[in-house]
Amino acid sequence: MSRLEDRFYYFAKITLEAETPLMLASGKSGIFFDVELVRDANNLPAIPGTTIVGLLRHSISQKHPELVDSLFGQINDSRKRNISALECSWAYVHDSNNKYHKSFIPREQISKDSILKELAEFNNPNFVRDHVRLSDKGVAIHSGKFDRSFVPAGTRFTFTLGLWQKERNNLFEEILSEISKPTFRIGGAGRAGYGKTKVINILVPQNAGAYDIVDLENFRTEKLISFPIPVCLDFKSETISLRFPQGFRIGGGTHSFLENSHAADMLPYSEITIQWNSDHGQFTANNSRQVVIPGSSIKGALRHRAAFHLARIKQNWVCENQDAKSDGLEEIFGSVDNDRAIAGKVWFSDIYLKQNTPTYQQARNSIDRFTGGTRKGALFQEENVRVSKTLETTIYFDTSLDLTTDAYKAFSWALEDLKNGRLAIGGGSGHGLGFNKADR
Repeated sequence: MSRLEDRFYYFAKITLEAETPLMLASGKSGIFFDVELVRDANNLPAIPGTTIVGLLRHSISQKHPELVDSLFGQINDSRKRNISALECSWAYVHDSNNKYHKSFIPREQISKDSILKELAEFNNPNFVRDHVRLSDKGVAIHSGKFDRSFVPAGTRFTFTLGLWQKERNNLFEEILSEISKPTFRIGGAGRAGYGKTKVINILVPQNAGAYDIVDLENFRTEKLISFPIPVCLDFKSETISLRFPQGFRIGGGTHSFLENSHAADMLPYSEITIQWNSDHGQFTANNSRQVVIPGSSIKGALRHRAAFHLARIKQNWVCENQDAKSDGLEEIFGSVDNDRAIAGKVWFSDIYLKQNTPTYQQARNSIDRFTGGTRKGALFQEENVRVSKTLETTIYFDTSLDLTTDAYKAFSWALEDLKNGRLAIGGGSGHGLGFNKADR
């Protein structure tokens, strides 16, 4: 198919902001981190156009499979080969003045910008999370310890999108609505909390409709204006209220929130994020870091409890050699092995607590089971988070998820356990931490 057959052209410039970290993996292993980020010619994180188009192709294929080949091109059938009708640029990162740069930036300019300076640093310890895969016994699976480097929450990107069509239609607006969905996760591990974005702005030519090919000269010079952000409701969601009166502990942090005290051995996990005030952005100061409850912490707890409930339903009490790959919950949570990968149909999100979240330090020790005394060298301190206000998190469901299966029934029971304080989030559940007590 020739592009000459397409008479009308749609165009938009889109700005996105990361609500949760983006894991833009390059596929390369780093010296310090397991995965390196995709970077542009300025050594700044960037989102390849192929990533965005691939996500759109997947979304459109769920709703309009008959349009996939014509929209995104295909080469399988030699008689019907065609190029993609959709054009997408790379998404480039914004600096502290809310400007994006798709051309070369001198290193001196990058080093003077508070945002670009941090993002350009390779192996930045502020932007990495440790993860571990647990077995059915609650211990780490062999080789299951890994880390993920990421682009921090608050980072903004801008890219352009164009669409060629034979006739005027509403397809371009539908494509824009897919980008605004909360399940449109950019980068890896989107179902575990990463990659959630929000649309900040959509700019289109002053003639918001399609441009006739004879008007392209006017298109090149016409002013861009704001376009209403389309709303897509093609998903199911459930919002859960969380309140931890006894506090919670999600470790792996490097920063203490307590002044004038010796740093505890176990610190709460926290991150610095980019905050925007009008057109000026800056990282939160080191003493104003935000405590984070990663979506993976909620997902992992629910999967483990759902596996227990599924065993109850099936009356399968023999759990020897059972792991997360074979617990029967692959359709809901997904799975990855050497042969294939299955994408889950449930999306979780990180929870960012407000700055200056109160914490408290608690001393603990380990008891010798034989003598009943303290084990030598086993005295330690942990810094826990105390939350007085109710938090909320939203879980999103794929509309194709079968709600009649035993696996979904087990998952719904696990959700009820979380809502009613029978399932803990994070560590320290043995002494009361992480249990939800929110009023329903």
